[in-house]
Amino acid sequence: MIALSIPPNRRDGQQWQDAINTLHPAAQQAVASVVWWDYFANRSVAERWPHLDQWVRKKGAFFDITYKSLYDGLIKIGYSTAQATRRLQYAKKVCPDRGF
Repeated sequence: MIALSIPPNRRDGQQWQDAINTLHPAAQQAVASVVWWDYFANRSVAERWPHLDQWVRKKGAFFDITYKSLYDGLIKIGYSTAQATRRLQYAKKVCPDRGF
């Protein structure tokens, strides 16, 4: 639980993994995918964090989750309401057929 007390922009890979592990398993993959794009994607190969690989390497992260579940998961792991709303607006744009 300690990872949840650390601001999102100050967490390391293990702290993100710990935070995502607090979520219901059905939400972990989609939330991990969002976190990866927000906090892991810009890291160089030499600085790569493998902590979310178990989730982001799977296909179909957004097919079994509702808008509300994704939003609630992001909030639970420390995203602000504004951050979570922005991320879901983007998800709606890139996955318009998803029905969010």
